[in-house]
Amino acid sequence: MIPELLTFDEADARLDGGLSACFQGHYESVLFFAGDATFDSDLCRPSRRSRRGRSTSSRSPVT
Repeated sequence: MIPELLTFDEADARLDGGLSACFQGHYESVLFFAGDATFDSDLCRPSRRSRRGRSTSSRSPVT
């Protein structure tokens, strides 16, 4: 499966408003997986390290 980098609005439209219903704040883009995605390790661990000292509004959700 190859993820797509989409604007938040484009991904939200594909999910019938599912992103805007769940996420608060401003997001410019999201990594969009069409279908079921599985990962061999903790996907959130690297993002936790990279956002230290940054506001939560700069994070991008993974769908």
